[in-house]
This record gives sequence, C-alpha cells and structure tokens, in this order.
Amino acid sequence: MDFNLHVRTEGENMIKIGDFSNLTKVSIKALRHYDKLNLLVPARVDVTTGYRYYSVDQITRLNRILASSSKNYPLSRRWPV
Repeated sequence: MDFNLHVRTEGENMIKIGDFSNLTKVSIKALRHYDKLNLLVPARVDVTTGYRYYSVDQITRLNRILASSSKNYPLSRRWPV
C-alpha cells in the first residue's frame, strides 16, 4: 500500500488524514469524530490549510480506540482526555 509521508522540520514523518485513513481502514469522518472527542488528536494541523497530519505512532492508539468500540457506553467516557 502506498501512502505519502510528509516531513516536518523536526524530521518526524507525518501522514495526511486521507492517507492515514487508507492505511488504517478508518474513515476520514471517523478520524474527525475522534479528533472532536479529543480521543485521537492529529499530531499536527497545518495552520494555513487546516489539513490534519498523523504520526505512525498514533496507529496504536487508534487500534485501542477501535478495540473498545464494542462497549455499551460513549467513546468519550472510555478514554481519559
């Protein structure tokens, strides 16, 4: 699977939201929802364009969020902010 990494000045690789969505098989809408709930906040948001960028390290947190999605209470109550 191909996805584009974008390099920050600090040298950390960043993945645009669309590529992160393709990589993780999670919709962009869901990623924005997790951001709104403060569960999975993008590693960087471009101040000019508003584009959200994620780091590869955030895949682990996303997997934990997805694994808990079968619980009977709201996502916002499952994860500390």
